[in-house]
Amino acid sequence: MSQVLEIINLLTSGCLILLGLVILRESLAYEFKISFVYFIICLIAYVLIEDYYLANSFLFYLLLIFAISLPFAFWLLSLSIFEDDFELNSRILMLLGLFLLVQISFYYIDEISRFSISNSLLRIFYLSRYILPISFLVLGIVVAAKGRDGDLLINRLRFRNTFIYYTAGLIAITLVSEIAFAGISIPGFLKMIQKSLIAILSFYFASSLLEFRNGLISIRVNRRKDDTKVSLLPAPVMKELEAIMELEQYWKTEGLTIRLLSEKLGVKEYKLRQTINQHLGYKNFNDYLHSYRISEACNILNNPQMSEMTILEIAYLVGYNSLAPFNKAFKQITNLTPTEFRKQMNT
Repeated sequence: MSQVLEIINLLTSGCLILLGLVILRESLAYEFKISFVYFIICLIAYVLIEDYYLANSFLFYLLLIFAISLPFAFWLLSLSIFEDDFELNSRILMLLGLFLLVQISFYYIDEISRFSISNSLLRIFYLSRYILPISFLVLGIVVAAKGRDGDLLINRLRFRNTFIYYTAGLIAITLVSEIAFAGISIPGFLKMIQKSLIAILSFYFASSLLEFRNGLISIRVNRRKDDTKVSLLPAPVMKELEAIMELEQYWKTEGLTIRLLSEKLGVKEYKLRQTINQHLGYKNFNDYLHSYRISEACNILNNPQMSEMTILEIAYLVGYNSLAPFNKAFKQITNLTPTEFRKQMNT
């Protein structure tokens, strides 16, 4: 079984290296390139560190640093794929530094003490090292799940569900392997399942992730039959969409989703997604709504007769339930806060 595991690990590593090289050659977003290659390095390190144990060697400690940071890399990759406005910044680097500091400290405490985990208190301490990694793994799944309803990129929308369920299964197997058998040898069949799932994950990334288009990834164009031609809505329906959004101001509807809008128009949801994405140029339904809401907010802030309205009142008026998402959307579109915009208009 050990030889089979070794072959699986080598094939997985080779696939990941090839995938990383392809990604580096493409003209993709900087944040995605960095996040994806970092995730690949961490995954290779995690796969190899057990089977190619080089105690007290530089290579072992190098692999250890990357293997330990795999949960963080997974969260970072999820952000770069599913968050359209994601940016790498100094706060993320600081967070990575803190994550590594905590996890490496746990590792060395465990190595130095070599305590028995039969004592319940010591076992709790030992298992606490998994709290932070599990948290980042769960956060990565949450990032993939939370934007599912508003995603207008059809390939990415299809990818989300598989990404969520597959990684959840892999996490469950890994936790069973590393926590339930803490301090003892992990059964060979569990190692085989875990390594096989990691291998499948690698090949799945290679075959599916590279099909993303529309500004995220555009490496291979191997479309399904129903994707070869964008199914835009008929002209009368487009005019109706424009009318209900601009004249009726349907974007003010509380809790408006793309499903509700498609029902209002009497069209299939996937066709409306494609239309807003391909014809109007939006990757996310929330961004589509923001364009109307922030435009109206700017008109209000620029109107001297409405100068007595507070920022919170304006946020409620244009369809937001709280101030934070309004401020964030306003800043992203205008590069100013609502208060700064109002002052600039009044000078």
